[in-house]
Amino acid sequence: GHSADAPLRSRWGADALRINADLGLGSDAKPPRCKPFSMLETAKHCAAMRMAIEDRGATTPYQPWALALLTASLSNEGRELGHLVSEGHPDYNEHTVDRKMDSFTGGPPSCDRWHEAWGSQSPCPSCRYGGIGQ
Repeated sequence: GHSADAPLRSRWGADALRINADLGLGSDAKPPRCKPFSMLETAKHCAAMRMAIEDRGATTPYQPWALALLTASLSNEGRELGHLVSEGHPDYNEHTVDRKMDSFTGGPPSCDRWHEAWGSQSPCPSCRYGGIGQ
């Protein structure tokens, strides 16, 4: 059958579903509650988030894009920001992004998750706010 991840699989390859599982996205667990927050305000202090927002999905790898989409969906900015972090990709599709946001469970990703997602491009080791690499 057709799943919300089918278009994403074609965008990033077969590893997209494995990566989702590794990131804890799309599990059957109930999402933990989190306090309301602004992703845009948080991104002023988090270069990993800021990189994903500013790139608008144009060249962002799948893992940090997925975390940005999850974070946006949980934030005060919601879907509007989710589309903003996606619309720069040449294969951007509004319905695909909506389906992906609807499939998420879980709470906001940790500093460790952001660091892992960005890999060698990670700005986290130089984070002055006590994230990774301190």
